[in-house]
Amino acid sequence: MKTRVAITAFILVIVASIAGYLYRSHTSKSSLGRVSHSPQTRVWPARDLIKPIYPGEIVEERMNELLPSDAAEYAANYRLCLHWSGEDAYDEARGEEIARGMESCNGLEAARDSLLLRYPRGSSVDSTLRWMIAEIDSGSDAYVWDDPQHRSHVLNRYYEALGQQTPRSVDELIGKKRALSDTSSEATRKMVQYMIKIETGYLAVVIDNIDRLHPVTAEDVRGARIRWERETGEKVRQR
Repeated sequence: MKTRVAITAFILVIVASIAGYLYRSHTSKSSLGRVSHSPQTRVWPARDLIKPIYPGEIVEERMNELLPSDAAEYAANYRLCLHWSGEDAYDEARGEEIARGMESCNGLEAARDSLLLRYPRGSSVDSTLRWMIAEIDSGSDAYVWDDPQHRSHVLNRYYEALGQQTPRSVDELIGKKRALSDTSSEATRKMVQYMIKIETGYLAVVIDNIDRLHPVTAEDVRGARIRWERETGEKVRQR
């Protein structure tokens, strides 16, 4: 009798252990409480060295970011047509150059009519195109730089290229600033001061967009700013 009771008790212990294991295995994470994870850090790729990019080089690239390819092509041709229409043919060679440029005006009206059929008035594409054309008509390039969320790959690359040039440019500016004390010509002084103003303006723009930059570039830009302000006593004015 005692032996039978002992065997029964042993079996009950085993069953209870298995039941407990199955319960723990199937319990959801939410019932066990929130699982804590350490914050993830963005891993940047190795930095690519980028040659200087000039603002005029990215105009059509930005058009293609903001519009479908057919609407972007129309906007680019409209811009070129407007540009060449205002040029002066001061000699034969220049006249021929203008004539080639004016080819961008060919078929603009038909292209616009076609776009209106594809992207009716009030559509997002039509609204963006109308805004862009109005900016072009007024001589503004705001459509190129309008990127408040810093999502444009074209602008990110542009500012990265500008940021990579910044340390060398700042060191050159510091040298020019020091040389001003040895300059006797007032005209030269004014010209150099104007150049310094322009270049420090670029530095301010890069700093305003520092979150777009590769961490290595961003650190170099911060160091350049520190050097400029320490060596010249002038603060970089940001927007």
